[in-house]
Amino acid sequence: MEMLQKVISETPALVLRAARATGRDAEEEIMFSDLRDAEIGSEWQASGGGSLFSEYQRATLIFRNERIAGVVVESYHSNGEETCKQILQAFSLER
Repeated sequence: MEMLQKVISETPALVLRAARATGRDAEEEIMFSDLRDAEIGSEWQASGGGSLFSEYQRATLIFRNERIAGVVVESYHSNGEETCKQILQAFSLER
């Protein structure tokens, strides 16, 4: 008997990155399946920094239905001066 196995691979919907003093960035992958299963208000974060600076990227799910997810991505960096940027991104959840 021959068995076949089907593997479904999905690329990340979004990758959050934050610099670290060690040189290797912190990463958090958000998959489309994460967006499909998440509740409104769910958050994901990549945190970095070191003794001289602080940095993070945070994503918050603000809207979702069967077809679309809306995410606010906040990027923060501080090294004496603080900068914070927010971007709204929409993702199609249809397969």
